Amino acid sequence: MQGRDQIGVLTVGADTRLAFVPAEKGKVVAELSVPDGSRSNLARGITAALSYFPDDVSPRIVLISDGNETTGNVQEAARSAAFQISTKQLVL
Repeated sequence: MQGRDQIGVLTVGADTRLAFVPAEKGKVVAELSVPDGSRSNLARGITAALSYFPDDVSPRIVLISDGNETTGNVQEAARSAAFQISTKQLVL
């Protein structure tokens, strides 16, 4: 991280939960429990993440997932975000 870079952590299930409030520097300590793990709405996670970015920054989202979206449309959410989203699929 450099300059004014910040990092935050959201967990996503059927709902989205802020696990680590965006901060500039320091150690990331977050409770990574998934809110309602019976479903996975990655599109809602992207939308929620976007709400934490100030208007004057170039946002970046790193999405780490098993890829099993059961609700929503993550591809449409990524297209409407108007910036690149990096993804990494977990093999469980």
